[in-house]
Amino acid sequence: MGGVVVGNQKGYTLIEVMATIVILLALTLVILPNINGTASYIKLKASARTLVNEIRYTQQLAIANKAPATITFNKLDGTFKITQLLKNVKLGSLIEGVEFDTMSFKDNACIFSSDGSPNGGSIYIRFKDKYFTITVRPVTGRVVVYDYKK
Repeated sequence: MGGVVVGNQKGYTLIEVMATIVILLALTLVILPNINGTASYIKLKASARTLVNEIRYTQQLAIANKAPATITFNKLDGTFKITQLLKNVKLGSLIEGVEFDTMSFKDNACIFSSDGSPNGGSIYIRFKDKYFTITVRPVTGRVVVYDYKK
């Protein structure tokens, strides 16, 4: 769009300006929902990473101190705590808006024995309509994260 020359003045017509605004509005409407979806995915992924790190920390704590260690998940308020020998070692919580959905751990706790082997199970966390599964494999204690769709 080249604009219109009137005397020594250059400018754009009203139609050219309106067309530009319509194009920018259309692009905004297409891009904005994707940004919101990405933001919720990032929050969920960050919470999953935090949980994975805390589960691995609990396993290392059990091995290093040669005593069982437990990470317990509180579904009601989205918190977790790490305990060893009946003492609270560490407390933490999920990012705001991220929730524990379901768990397959007995009594909502992953228990690592003194050799680092866990009881095994899975945690499902969610943020809006997105879900992740964090699985602790029995015997090995390997922690795996899956993008889960209900």
